[in-house]
Amino acid sequence: MTFVEIYKDLFPSFGPALGFLIRFWWIWLPPLTFTVFVGTWLNYTRTYFKRSQEWVLLEVRVPRALIRGPRGMEQFFANMHGLRNAPSDKIEKYWHGEVPLWFSFEIVSLGGELHYFIRTTRKLQRSVEAQLYAQYPDLEIIATHDYMNRFPPSLSGLYAAGYDLWGTELLLEREDCYPIRTYGEFESPNEFEYIDPISALLEALKKIDKRENILIQILARPADNGWQKKADAVVQKLKEGTSVGKKKASISEQEEGAPMMIARTPGETEALKLIEKKITKAGYEVVIRYIYIAERSVFSSTFARRGVISAMNQYSSHSLNSFRHNFKAWTMVKWVYKPFIFPNKRAEGRKQRMYINYRERRMPEETRVGGVYSSSLFLWDFARRTSVLNTEELATVYHFPNETVLTAPLIKRKESKTLGPSAELPIFGGEDDEHFTKLYGNGI
Repeated sequence: MTFVEIYKDLFPSFGPALGFLIRFWWIWLPPLTFTVFVGTWLNYTRTYFKRSQEWVLLEVRVPRALIRGPRGMEQFFANMHGLRNAPSDKIEKYWHGEVPLWFSFEIVSLGGELHYFIRTTRKLQRSVEAQLYAQYPDLEIIATHDYMNRFPPSLSGLYAAGYDLWGTELLLEREDCYPIRTYGEFESPNEFEYIDPISALLEALKKIDKRENILIQILARPADNGWQKKADAVVQKLKEGTSVGKKKASISEQEEGAPMMIARTPGETEALKLIEKKITKAGYEVVIRYIYIAERSVFSSTFARRGVISAMNQYSSHSLNSFRHNFKAWTMVKWVYKPFIFPNKRAEGRKQRMYINYRERRMPEETRVGGVYSSSLFLWDFARRTSVLNTEELATVYHFPNETVLTAPLIKRKESKTLGPSAELPIFGGEDDEHFTKLYGNGI
């Protein structure tokens, strides 16, 4: 008995469909093969392009007397958006594999000591430094070693050192066009008299044991205007109103050709206004990823799961948008979660993926074929995705704390005020091993 005959016996209702596919293979197989080939080639060239980039990690030290708030960071993000790269022709797209590159904006708590980092390509290092100094002249920016080198390169090595890991990624709850609460809602008419929204996050990061580490990275890639075009459809829908919100005119009014009146709730009116405001500013495709690494004796996944997200809840708005866990990507797996089998193996696979993605600052794969190649038996790599934040929202989530933040003494700061960056600022500076050893030690 052939495979086709066995298949027809097991699935009699699908027999005609299988016969059609086999008989007319010459119609569907060539385009399918070509599509898979193109996807595979694109994945190969893009992977080569990304691996050929030289990356540099910059530590940003904040002076104690920093006065300017998140507005300076919003201007920084607006300026950096203009540096977006993209393939200009088919050669750059299909042969060179060029894709838009991204930045990594990081806040890390190493045993309760807070640090700010920015990771970028070597080519854009000068631009990043120049734009930061333009908004915050008193900053100190140092090219440094990757703090992840203090941890073992593999998850098994982390276990061998007596540590455990928990990790997750955050997504927007609703469509990208709906905004979160931004820093403008936390400040008074005087920019210098307001509650800094970053203080809640820093307060959570400092309240950890010396044997614990919380590492947060915000991967941000300048987006094209595609997300704004999608937002236009939502705006149009809100302007037209729903079937519930439309008040039908009377028969006499309909006969006279009077237009129907559209009634919107105050929440819908406010949402429409804020959506239109959001799409007027440049956007970034964003992945917010954080991991919690601690010795097993003090490891608490409950704190890791709720600590950071609770600080992010201040940006939530019931009628607009908020952050939530990406439950398909986080490292907590139980047998009651789909597909209900091999929970331990699936959890281990997610931990390995999360650890590697954080170390290498990976963005989600651009193609479906790329997701297949980066998948494993117990973990298919289709769960990760980006959210779109505009420059104002991104500056709200990531900015330097000003002098009003109570956690200031716990942040690695620049102790003395200088006259600004040197005119002879080096383009390619050497790495100071002694400085790195003093900051981070030789390992765990």
